[in-house]
Amino acid sequence: VHECERIKLLLQPLGISRFEALKIRPSISTPNLSSEFDFFQKKTIAIAPGSVWNTKKWVLDGFLEVVIHLIEKTNFNVLLLGSPTETKETSYIVKNIDPKGNDRIMDLAGRTSLEQLPSIYKNLTALVCNDSSPIHYASAFNVPTIAIFGATKPAMGFGPLAKYSKVVELDELDCRPCSDHGPMICPLEHFKCMRELPSERVIRALSNVCRQIDEATGI
Repeated sequence: VHECERIKLLLQPLGISRFEALKIRPSISTPNLSSEFDFFQKKTIAIAPGSVWNTKKWVLDGFLEVVIHLIEKTNFNVLLLGSPTETKETSYIVKNIDPKGNDRIMDLAGRTSLEQLPSIYKNLTALVCNDSSPIHYASAFNVPTIAIFGATKPAMGFGPLAKYSKVVELDELDCRPCSDHGPMICPLEHFKCMRELPSERVIRALSNVCRQIDEATGI
């Protein structure tokens, strides 16, 4: 059972039936974006490389390779998202992009408030992120998500709920999951769940999602 379904069932003591509770989907108001976010005139893919749990973080060069693919092989703009503590990760990605592609990438890590995020997410075509809070923002606005799982598994109740979303993980590792939320360091000291996850699998998942969106919308 997904965590959001478990939370909805807390409404039962208030007289709301299980069936009614599970149908509930809250709406979120979305204020207008300021002019600095005119970036969304083109279709935009967001990349959120951070997490407060170290073993939930895919290797940074993997995210970089996904961004390079988007800049060189597609027409999407790329938006980097993260908290003020994750600017090191997003800055690394920006610094390693060909200057010719820099006008198609924007780094908003540490520059957005919680109030602004709804207006940002509703303008996204898709999101690529770790098992972290961006998954749930995207689910709230039905933004297709490529969710990368390492130390944890979506079966624990925290996977993406948006339509067309895909999970990328190494199912063959019998050491997964290693804890409820992922420890700060790999208990076996090899961190294979993230180090051995190739960028090609994430890029393929993203490409499939984008194709499904195009087929559904006719764009």
